[in-house]
Amino acid sequence: MPVQHKQQIRIYLRPSALAKAAERSAITGLNLSEAIEQIIIGADNADNPNNQQ
Repeated sequence: MPVQHKQQIRIYLRPSALAKAAERSAITGLNLSEAIEQIIIGADNADNPNNQQ
């Protein structure tokens, strides 16, 4: 398993964004933070197809 570097931040989401993240969390079984992370990374990869993590 890769090493994880975690940093705590506070973000404010609109209700629709929070609902989408909560739905992703429930579907994938990930916690809410990981679901939000996946959504952000997925959006970044969609915007920059040559960007690989």
